Amino acid sequence: MAFDAGVQNFEIELVCSDLATHRERVEARKVDIPGFQLARWKSALERQHEPWESVDLVVDNAKVPVEQAFEEILQHLSSAEPENQLA
Repeated sequence: MAFDAGVQNFEIELVCSDLATHRERVEARKVDIPGFQLARWKSALERQHEPWESVDLVVDNAKVPVEQAFEEILQHLSSAEPENQLA
């Protein structure tokens, strides 16, 4: 989509390194789209996660609160070299 819009793509991968926190979040989710089925914890565990190869920033949301993650992302975007900045 960024390519089609003529702007630089900036990839941010959000991970949750704490298994207990991840489980709590998966099990606490509520459906907000009619008819959508949320994954259960068992299916979340069965998924294969492969780290991104071209990621610009990885944020571990088990280690930082949402507000800090947001600030980290903004800081990273604002300090990115021009070819990595969003237009």
